[in-house]
Amino acid sequence: MTKVSDYPQMKIRLSPELKALIDDAAQANNRTLNAEITARLEATFRRESMGCSFKETRIRELIQEELLKAASSGFFSKMISNANIRGCCGHCRIGADNRHQ
Repeated sequence: MTKVSDYPQMKIRLSPELKALIDDAAQANNRTLNAEITARLEATFRRESMGCSFKETRIRELIQEELLKAASSGFFSKMISNANIRGCCGHCRIGADNRHQ
């Protein structure tokens, strides 16, 4: 098995704007800058090998970004909390014994 220290290293130039975008994405995804760049490049090659079009790829990226925003804002926790209060159909309430009331 190849050690990470044996991987080839590259030096590249990025615009300050692109670097800032990658920094923000890395922080949002809890990754190092290197891990973020690697993950994005690998994802691009995976999509290409699956034959995804640019439009499909962009739609998936936008959905993923929105889901991450919703998750980080606590949206899903609030939604689950409200569902537990209202019950499955929104009209009845679910008691502690998980029965409709």
